[in-house]
Amino acid sequence: RGVRTSESCDILIKVDREGDVAIFHQPVGVDNEEEKIRTYLQSISPNFFRVAWSKNGQFPSPANGCGNGVCEDIGDVCICQINVVEDAVFTSLRQIPTSVEEIMQILFIGSPTLEIYDDGEYAAPIIHGEIKIYRRVGSESIDENTIIGLRFHGQIKYYKNIRSTVYVGTNKDYSFRNTPHFINFIDNYAISGDYEN
Repeated sequence: RGVRTSESCDILIKVDREGDVAIFHQPVGVDNEEEKIRTYLQSISPNFFRVAWSKNGQFPSPANGCGNGVCEDIGDVCICQINVVEDAVFTSLRQIPTSVEEIMQILFIGSPTLEIYDDGEYAAPIIHGEIKIYRRVGSESIDENTIIGLRFHGQIKYYKNIRSTVYVGTNKDYSFRNTPHFINFIDNYAISGDYEN
């Protein structure tokens, strides 16, 4: 059984020696962790997953003093505060590649089909090489609301012009792309791992 609280609840990560990450919650003022926090979100959670660390794959680990003190060293893992930042990948038309292959190596967050939005919410697309760029009506800029459409293996795909980055601590030397996570924390059956790959 979990508990509801009006106090803040920090989301922390622990990083193991291989750079894999597990998410856990640390509610303020909750004394008995085992009874009040669901097992899969406790600091003892075994639900580690792989992430793509930035800057040549460097990450805080016990071997480097948990990033020279960026995180807390508790033996085999580092406990780290995080900050998630979402921003636009492209901010001008000149920055956007014209080929499907290049776009798919840069954008990772899908967008719903444009039919889901209200009529008139998005303007007619700008044709840019092999891709289409959709901006909100009234917007002359390329921003986080911009949607990129493309055809890949005969299917139309849409991507948000967003990058989601997880920064570790206040030190921007350690970060990773905020990856999709399909493994169910409650029932982490082996088949769930197939969706991760």
